[in-house]
Amino acid sequence: MKKIAYVFSLCFLLAMFVFLQFGWAQKVNKKIDNTTPQNTSQRLAAIDGKLATIENQQDTNINDQKEYVRTILSISGNTVKFVGTVAAILLPLLIFLIGFQVLKSNQLENEIKEAKEAKKGIEKEYEEIKHVRAESERLALVLKAKIDTLQDVVAELATNQIQKTTAKVANLTAQTEQVLAEIRTKDDELNKSIELMRKLETLDLTLTPSIYLERGKIYLEQENWDKAIENFNSAIKLEPGNHLHYFHRGLTYHRMQKYDEAIKDYNKSLEISPTVPATHANLANCYRNIKNYPLAIQHLSTAIDMRPRFEFALSARAETYMLLNKYKLAFKDFTEAEKLNSKSYQIKTGFGIYYAKKGNFDNAIKYYLQALAIKPTTSTKLNLSEAYLCTKDFINAEKYANDVFISPSNSYDKIMSQYLIVVIAILNNKDSSQALRSLALLIKEDAGFDPLSWSFEELLTCVKFQNIPSETIKSIERVIGLIKKEIEPDAFLG
Repeated sequence: MKKIAYVFSLCFLLAMFVFLQFGWAQKVNKKIDNTTPQNTSQRLAAIDGKLATIENQQDTNINDQKEYVRTILSISGNTVKFVGTVAAILLPLLIFLIGFQVLKSNQLENEIKEAKEAKKGIEKEYEEIKHVRAESERLALVLKAKIDTLQDVVAELATNQIQKTTAKVANLTAQTEQVLAEIRTKDDELNKSIELMRKLETLDLTLTPSIYLERGKIYLEQENWDKAIENFNSAIKLEPGNHLHYFHRGLTYHRMQKYDEAIKDYNKSLEISPTVPATHANLANCYRNIKNYPLAIQHLSTAIDMRPRFEFALSARAETYMLLNKYKLAFKDFTEAEKLNSKSYQIKTGFGIYYAKKGNFDNAIKYYLQALAIKPTTSTKLNLSEAYLCTKDFINAEKYANDVFISPSNSYDKIMSQYLIVVIAILNNKDSSQALRSLALLIKEDAGFDPLSWSFEELLTCVKFQNIPSETIKSIERVIGLIKKEIEPDAFLG
């Protein structure tokens, strides 16, 4: 378009020039036409006179004329130089502007071509979309027809099924009534049992030792420790030679984590009846909790000798062997226990701990997950979180630690889960200051906190083998010092 504009402008200027020349020629012709012969003669005479005068003056003025000509020629030369200089400056600029406009024009033409091609592409896509839409509408109609057919089939099947099951409903109704009757009977029996317990509590010294024992067991299962101990005391007072009374009072102290009192009652029970495997196993468990591992092994071995297929004692002895770093013996006991009960979450957890101590965290994770599938305990989740931590799977490690922390668990579980959350943040190069402060507050609020048998060696070993920077390891060791109460919580609360 711009090229056409330039050509049109040049043509317009040329036409204007021709028009002006034509007009000037017309004026000259008019002047010639208006001139008469008489006037011409007069003019010629006048001109002859003037020529004579000029000839007379020619000689006198020739020098002046020469000087004038020289002056005119000098001025004309300067003018030509000036015009040439201006032309030399303006001509390249004019050529540049023309070239630039030509390039812009080519660019514009290319853009127009591209726009046209894009338009063609859009039109093609639009046609494809229209085709797809038409095909979709066709498929929708086909699908609607099939749905209508399916609805008819389903309706027919439903009718047939209703007809077939109508007879069963009556039978089920009768069975339901029978079950409800049984439930009402059991409810009546339960209410009678509750009423009987209330009446038993109102009686004075007419209760026998066996009644005190049974009532103490009920309180024990209800975790009503004071009432349970009160009834076991009454049973012992009436029948001091019965080992069951001491055993159950020891079991109550055991669950209250009063291990010294439990050990005394278990030993008293063994004095009366030394051949009860369960008493030896429970006594061993108390010894293990106070870290008297040799006596724990001794009583567990006695229990196993008395009952070779004693799964609980085999599993407990395996766990105790691991605390003594006797891994081969532990593995042997776990294997024997698993033969007796392959669905025991305690045995699966035990295998997980065994592999964790051996540094095989992949196998540890496998067994911990199997244990959780059987029984989801907080202790197994904590162990699983630590195992994931040692494989640098921080997402799963944090998931299981948070599961324990937000669950309605005890103070020990909250502190240990928060400890793992802090270590995860440190190893994952995240800010751990707030989590560490929360951990210190939890420990400060629970003055009686004890990490019990939690082992920190596995974590320290795995991080040292992972080329973790020494400063990071020192930070983790400081957190462990807080857990072990080697460092006061206030050191982290300043």
